Amino acid sequence: LLRQHVRAKTRHFVLPGFPLEKGQGLWFAEGRLPSFKRRTIRHLIDTTGGQSGSPIIAIGRDPKTFKKIAIAFGVHSKAADFGRNFNVARRFDKEFLLDIADWKRERLALQ
Repeated sequence: LLRQHVRAKTRHFVLPGFPLEKGQGLWFAEGRLPSFKRRTIRHLIDTTGGQSGSPIIAIGRDPKTFKKIAIAFGVHSKAADFGRNFNVARRFDKEFLLDIADWKRERLALQ
């Protein structure tokens, strides 16, 4: 599914978040995803401090209802630095989703 969205040049990828320099409130930035690997996504969506952990979302259309839908593909984890002109996100895959389920179970066991 991610491959489909990356290839479609008209797809919008959005990163909602709470950038520190903006103060309070939810802000959105959009951009392209030039490439991805098994565990990571390279993206060209503007980010600043405070946005790590924000989802990378594709806006598309449900093929049956044609209504707009949002699909989260990953979570922003690292901003561009010297020698890199792209940001990095952790791609959602089975392993990552199983880790989240484990963390949830551990948290519930502590309560």
